[in-house]
Amino acid sequence: YKKFRAITRGVSRKIGACELTYRYREEVNFEKAVIQLGRYCDLLRKWGVDLMPLAANDSYPDCCFVQDTAVVLDEVCVIASMGAPARVGEVSEVERLIAPFRRIRRIFPPATLDGGDVVQFGKRLFVGLSSRTNARGLAALEKIVEVFGYTVIPVAVTGGLHLTTACGIVNDETVLLNPRWADASAFKDLRQLHVPEQEPWAANTIRVDD
Repeated sequence: YKKFRAITRGVSRKIGACELTYRYREEVNFEKAVIQLGRYCDLLRKWGVDLMPLAANDSYPDCCFVQDTAVVLDEVCVIASMGAPARVGEVSEVERLIAPFRRIRRIFPPATLDGGDVVQFGKRLFVGLSSRTNARGLAALEKIVEVFGYTVIPVAVTGGLHLTTACGIVNDETVLLNPRWADASAFKDLRQLHVPEQEPWAANTIRVDD
């Protein structure tokens, strides 16, 4: 097997009915979204990532945002307790896909936690307290991962939907951050690179190897 694996999921034909929190509803071009996802997958393959694709499920408009369904660490996979009730059904197919590779742990309501609110810097997990992840979800995650040596650090999310919208990993010592959407003080021990105000979405990045 290749060193890196990535789960990808197809685009629902109902993506135009996706969940919205901080944006006004606009028409979503399904065909364009499919092309964009294809280009994203091509880039991952180019970088040597072994893709684990899941087909779209048209019952779940947000299903292509597969990161939200689980927190996958080297030692364990934590299945999310989705903060949006309409998305709860997305986790089962992802769990079946991951189960052969990781031990599975779960978080249950009223604790809520979306994978998109978890950003890993080495053995530190920064967890966004957002409209999708609550304090009980953070505490439940902490209880699962502390036995593997992880430290959980809460971050107030004030602008974007998830913490990953507001920050990304450059390396284990450096965060790319939109300080208007997440509390920068939570990252006080990291070098911070702030995105310009005119590009608020620019911190939403993915690190592959180095």
